[in-house]
Amino acid sequence: MSSTLRILLLSPFHGGSHKAWAEGWARRSEHQIEIRSLPDQYWKWRLTGGALRLADDFNSRPPFAGEAPDLIVATDMLDLSTFLALTREKTAGIPAILYAHENQWTYPLPEDPETGPMRRQGGKPDRQLAWINIRSMFAADIVAFNSSFHREEFLSSLPAFFRHYPDETDPSWTQRIEAKSRVLPLGIDLGRLDDEVFAAPKVRSQDRVPLVLWNHRWEYDKDPQTFFAAVDHALSQGAEFRLAVCGANVRHEAPEFDAARARHEDRIAHWGYADADTYRRLLWESDVVVSTARHEFFGISVCEALYCRTMPVLPRSLAYPELIPETLRGRVLYDAVPNADEKILKAGRALAAAVGFVANERSEAQGHGARSQVAQRQGAQSHGLQEQDARRQDAGGNNTANEEPALEATLTQLRDAVSVHDWSVRAPEYDQRMREWLQTKG
Repeated sequence: MSSTLRILLLSPFHGGSHKAWAEGWARRSEHQIEIRSLPDQYWKWRLTGGALRLADDFNSRPPFAGEAPDLIVATDMLDLSTFLALTREKTAGIPAILYAHENQWTYPLPEDPETGPMRRQGGKPDRQLAWINIRSMFAADIVAFNSSFHREEFLSSLPAFFRHYPDETDPSWTQRIEAKSRVLPLGIDLGRLDDEVFAAPKVRSQDRVPLVLWNHRWEYDKDPQTFFAAVDHALSQGAEFRLAVCGANVRHEAPEFDAARARHEDRIAHWGYADADTYRRLLWESDVVVSTARHEFFGISVCEALYCRTMPVLPRSLAYPELIPETLRGRVLYDAVPNADEKILKAGRALAAAVGFVANERSEAQGHGARSQVAQRQGAQSHGLQEQDARRQDAGGNNTANEEPALEATLTQLRDAVSVHDWSVRAPEYDQRMREWLQTKG
């Protein structure tokens, strides 16, 4: 068998992060990767019916000029069992890998069942959609999850899912999926964010007010209401900062965003959609990035911000700890709690502390002996950052020569930690894993 494989990549909801992942790998891979896809609309229909359309396309228009693929890789938005059944004359014996960007069983439901993308489910999970994911996992030879958190959360939830049914379930089903499950972290084109103008350390004038970034989807699972409440709390504690709010928004109405925009109109640096150039500039100009998400299977937007040397304020839960070096988790992660009011307080205090830390470090980097007004108010806040705020000094009270400022050292560590997700690193890993998994099947 040639070391260069023919890989058929099936992407029935080909947009956003799914499209970026598929095309990013295809561009950087040593293997031949042919993508067969459908547009990123009507996601439930793609999950339930996309397999039929892609199977018809496969049967009538064979990939690789008629040569059989060595491997089939499908995203979790494909009903893989149906696709393989409908193409069995040509795909029998070809190993299949299911890549789980997300799943339909542990995805959180909105608090208000009457609004949002889950409104037709009446506030309850759609077990039929979850069954499609699970059937696909049984049909696959390997199930690759994008994070350890995703894998562990999903597997731990399966016994409860199977207990919902009255009979003819098997306790070994969970173990069968677990035995074939692996973790293959997401690849991201982080190199597209490089910018010679902004790539230098973010040393700013002490008079520059820090910029706080929220760069997530405008959806309930990212919990924007808690973010805006945390902003209010941080401001009430004396923090001074500007706001940049971007991210994808497909909602017709976003009242919590409208209300926050009205409250903070005088401190808004950006609001709403950001094109590629604007988004890159915002990432590099921002000083602090915040997440109050209720759920996160990986954390692409946070990875992008950390790559651009932005200080994170993140919950100590979900997939976020996997992105942060263990030595820094106590400094940048706040405790995740179920109580909404307590979550606001913890996120707000963490945000205020991060803003104060950044302001103080920027001030000292400019050589000013006194802290800025923001730093004086916020520098001693908790969040684990006060240990970074203490400067190493010689006997004369001067900063020790040749030592990188604490903030810049932290930002360098964070950037290095997420740089492993760039396709320059991930593509060779993916390529090798495909070879290994194919050999195991053989």
